[in-house]
Amino acid sequence: MYFDFKNRRGSAQSSDSKNTDDRSEMRTVYTSLSELPNEYGIGSLGDEAYAYVDFLAQTGISRWIMRVKTDEFMYCISLDLLRLDGLLTYAECKTSDVFDCAERDALLRTAFSRFWKPCSYSDFFNGEHCGDEYSAFLLFEYGTQLAALKEYAKRRGVTIEIRSDKGCEVL
Repeated sequence: MYFDFKNRRGSAQSSDSKNTDDRSEMRTVYTSLSELPNEYGIGSLGDEAYAYVDFLAQTGISRWIMRVKTDEFMYCISLDLLRLDGLLTYAECKTSDVFDCAERDALLRTAFSRFWKPCSYSDFFNGEHCGDEYSAFLLFEYGTQLAALKEYAKRRGVTIEIRSDKGCEVL
């Protein structure tokens, strides 16, 4: 994790231009979710991310650039939030090795099997069949959890930007 206290628009301004817009200077932190530990070992879009947003807001950091590896977004999905939605039990979460890709996948598939309702799920996607409902479920959970976190951060005065390991902004 490292901090960037440079003027956000510094590269677009000449050195002798005077900037009077206080919002142009944003204190920025670059962190991946995996750097935020939780009781399952690695960070996710759950409580630890909300606590981190609170920390950023309290310390005056207004921009979080969150690094996410494109092939590992399923690790960002909060097991606790799935548990609160009734899709997993505490015992299932606690006994799984969430670092093991196969076990994490099995746990998410368990949540998916409890979520899946053919009618309501297909209605959610406007009746279009995705072909791979499990992948659609993962994207839905990731997107829903991320949107809720970004909204919370916005209310706390923190902007979250998501960057893939390729450097491009996502969502």
